[in-house]
Amino acid sequence: MKKIKQGILVFLCFIIAFGLISCKSDPVKTIETQEMETSSKICFFDYGITRAESASAKLIDEISNFYGKFLKVSGKDNFYETDYLDKGEEPSADVKEILIGHTNHPETQGVLLRLSGNEYAFAVIGNKIVITGLNDTVTAVAVRCFSEMYLGEGATGLIETDFFYKGIAEEKDILEMKKNENVVFIDSDVQHKFIATDIINFSLVVYDLNLCDGDLQGLSDGSAIIWEWKSKEDPNCKLADKIIRSISGVKFRYSEYYKRDVVIACANFGWVGVVDYENCSLIWECELPTGPHSVEMLPNGDVVVASAEGEAGLIYIPLSAGATKPTHSIVSPSCHGVSWDPENECLWVLELDGIYACKVENMGTVDGKLVRVQNSGDTFSGDRGGHALASIANEEGKYWVSAMNSLWKFDTQTQKISYVSSLLSRSNIKGICSFYDGVIIESIAGLCGNNKHSWGSDGFRIITQDPDKQRLNVETVISFENREFYKIQAFNKDY
Repeated sequence: MKKIKQGILVFLCFIIAFGLISCKSDPVKTIETQEMETSSKICFFDYGITRAESASAKLIDEISNFYGKFLKVSGKDNFYETDYLDKGEEPSADVKEILIGHTNHPETQGVLLRLSGNEYAFAVIGNKIVITGLNDTVTAVAVRCFSEMYLGEGATGLIETDFFYKGIAEEKDILEMKKNENVVFIDSDVQHKFIATDIINFSLVVYDLNLCDGDLQGLSDGSAIIWEWKSKEDPNCKLADKIIRSISGVKFRYSEYYKRDVVIACANFGWVGVVDYENCSLIWECELPTGPHSVEMLPNGDVVVASAEGEAGLIYIPLSAGATKPTHSIVSPSCHGVSWDPENECLWVLELDGIYACKVENMGTVDGKLVRVQNSGDTFSGDRGGHALASIANEEGKYWVSAMNSLWKFDTQTQKISYVSSLLSRSNIKGICSFYDGVIIESIAGLCGNNKHSWGSDGFRIITQDPDKQRLNVETVISFENREFYKIQAFNKDY
């Protein structure tokens, strides 16, 4: 370490001593800096936040809490993203950002080389501020300590350039971080029911977030389950072998044909069925070619299936006309999503490269036909179509659309697809649903790293409000040991 002038050293030590008193983890600190005539500073209130995409659930919780506090203290609306990069893309050295965790940026890698054991560090390197430890638990301690030191009362956002700060996470703080004690806000006056396809137990499950305590563990322990249909236990399900590991699409609807509430579902191995919700029993099923990924029930009770394989991309079954098998289909490459739009009286269909509108001519007859009438004209710039197509509860006429590596919004009025650049966007989103207070739930392949199937989500990612209801910035990941999900949908029979 090079010598610096005594006055600067005293000043810096005072800052660190103050941080030491205010930080719960009470870490050991060292400072390394270049010799300089005056103390040069930057204001990190102008910075965005980038975290490692592979961060653990607990670290994500801590970063989300930090982000909420950061926005309030700074008074700005800076970005919060992951470090995901497209193939061949390199991290930008020009972006001002706080790098948290084991990001793919060279600044993070350089800091990690200087750490051992339970040490963590804050470092200012060019346009980056690095906050990291050798593992996610220690990094979570570092995030909390940085927050207490630099976002407390009277915070200015100023920090010295070329600043390197090293701390040691104490065992008590590490144990605290390992506890699942995150409390989130769920407004019980708003419905938060959703239905999910469990590909391990070959079942359809309805959850109610309002039955959970503050940590949302009611999802994983089963206390938030209000309904479940198990295909292997239903004697009416003669095609249960088609559902094994492949139940892929689901919606809750009122059937004008059956005059009751129903759950419609499909499975990739070639199955579609209708389940009586009240009696929790199958009332109709049909074998299809391999590929079904999404299903919709039209207002008159007819069924449309989106298939990702083969030539029959979109399949029409006019149940209201007495048909029990498909009567018409159209080619639709890699068709993964379908949803009825009552305002425009059409189906919106998600393909590999975009979305198109589809009309149903002679609906309710065996002569009914699906007619592709209009492409949206927009594509997923730099990405390919994914799996989720779901209406946004609090934004009329708009849909969530997941591509392979990102999340988008589709506006039915403008026919435009816009990228969602925020903490909501992740790779491999298989299902998404939202509610009228803005709460969002995602199923993401490999979310917690314990999935048995590459397409399965071994948990849910939930974006909720902070307790003062100011922002949707609290991110919680709930993991499951005995369930694995694919698609999810808001439990709402309205379109």
